Amino acid sequence: MSEQTEIGMVYNSQKDGLILPEYGRNFQKMVNHCQTIEDPELRQAFAERLISLMLQMQPAYKNTIEYQQKLWNQLMMVSDYKLDVTPPEGFKIRTHEERLNPEPIEYPGDDKPFRHYGNHVLTLIKKAIEMEDGPKKSMFINVIGSYMKLAYKSWNREHYVSDEIIKADLSRISGGKLNISDDLALNYLRATSSSGPRNTSSGSSSRRRSGGRKQGSHQNRNKHKQRRKR
Repeated sequence: MSEQTEIGMVYNSQKDGLILPEYGRNFQKMVNHCQTIEDPELRQAFAERLISLMLQMQPAYKNTIEYQQKLWNQLMMVSDYKLDVTPPEGFKIRTHEERLNPEPIEYPGDDKPFRHYGNHVLTLIKKAIEMEDGPKKSMFINVIGSYMKLAYKSWNREHYVSDEIIKADLSRISGGKLNISDDLALNYLRATSSSGPRNTSSGSSSRRRSGGRKQGSHQNRNKHKQRRKR
């Protein structure tokens, strides 16, 4: 029977958890050993050597004051804030309670219907509902419907969408408060071409310049003919 079998194997799952796994278990053992040093000067020197070791383990970071302060905080964290050492002057050690924990970001829920139109459509619909009745509101509603059709076609190019579907969805989203006439076509907005519009200003100016040159050359030829007749 081997010695390893007689002694028994200790798996990582049976060991104490690592507070900062990126530094490894040996580093955590050295921090625990640092706490057992009774001489304050030796304990302080050992802690400073641990900081140097942490800097070598993260060579991508620059040796800046802000990063050194972060390392001292991490060193104290590994020791569960029980290490009796003095950090450099001006360095503040923050405990778990003193650390600033940002509030969690609230992401949009997935329970909203008609998500294929996007959140901007919901904002436009809410704005249209608050508007006063009149031609301006009617035109705004028609633009919203046209935008909904454009968005639907952009994300569902393989499926045909009719104006009736868009108008029904608009009415359902707005709770029946926004409606578009049945005989109105939703063609206010169109998808832009990939090639883009051509710049006709340069072409027209070049034509004007070429036309001016042709006219000038024609006048010169007429003058030359008149001189030859004389």
